Amino acid sequence: VSPLARALDTNAVLSMLDLSDNNLQAAGAAAVAGTLKANQTLTHLDLSSNAIGAGGALALSRALPDNRGLARLDLARNGIKGIGVEALALSLEGNAALTHLNLSGNFAQRPGAEAFARVLASRQTALRHLNLLGNAVEDAGAVALGRALSANESLEHLDLDDNGISDSGAEALARALAANDALRHLDLKSNFIHAPGATALARALSLNSSLTHLNLRDNGIQAEGAAALAQALETNRSLAYLDLRDNLTGAPTAAALRATWEGGARQHHGLLLPMGQPDFIPVPERRPSMGRAFAPVALGRSLSRSLSRR
Repeated sequence: VSPLARALDTNAVLSMLDLSDNNLQAAGAAAVAGTLKANQTLTHLDLSSNAIGAGGALALSRALPDNRGLARLDLARNGIKGIGVEALALSLEGNAALTHLNLSGNFAQRPGAEAFARVLASRQTALRHLNLLGNAVEDAGAVALGRALSANESLEHLDLDDNGISDSGAEALARALAANDALRHLDLKSNFIHAPGATALARALSLNSSLTHLNLRDNGIQAEGAAALAQALETNRSLAYLDLRDNLTGAPTAAALRATWEGGARQHHGLLLPMGQPDFIPVPERRPSMGRAFAPVALGRSLSRSLSRR
């Protein structure tokens, strides 16, 4: 990767670079990071699935404060833990360029989530899109992020899919939604949110007028929680997408949700409900997972090289 890194030092044309799945490891990430201090034309960089670990993340975190061009950075599935995640978060404080960061499938856990929460609460970041899917932030991390969102005015998209979040974490995020008017998209798929968490989110929706997308798929939400969401939709006019698939809402409540949704003049395809619902089935207890990797939204690419095959 070193020859390419040296070329980027003087590049004034290339704006998008995809180096995903090339086994760059920490040394390769450090070489790329070195170019970011000088290169201000690169706007999209994909380093996903490269096993860069905490060492590579630390190198990137030292380069980001000096970079004024990079807007999108994909670091999904890189085995980044602890100090690496925290360093990346802190490097965004004062960075006015980076708006999209994908850290899905790493190991942010509670300390990483708390580090991002501190930066978001400081209001000194341009970050608009944060993907923490499969990072085991659990309730403590969700609570920290919820507190930050109450103060943050820039983040528009937060993905917390598959993070072991239960009702207490959902309630903290709901309190944030009641005060936050910036967030547009919240993904809480495949967590452990039941009636208390769903009811808290419903109360928040009755007060919130900015959230347009809410994903609650695969959470064990039954009739009580779904009924609360249906009631909230009677007054909420901003939500355009609600995913409740793979829950056990029951057929009558699902029908009520559909009627309320369509009665609000929303597009019918924006509501995704469980199929073939019985009146009631108890939800089995599930153990929180440690997160799973998930492919991020593809970045635009003008150059894609497979260096590992060279």
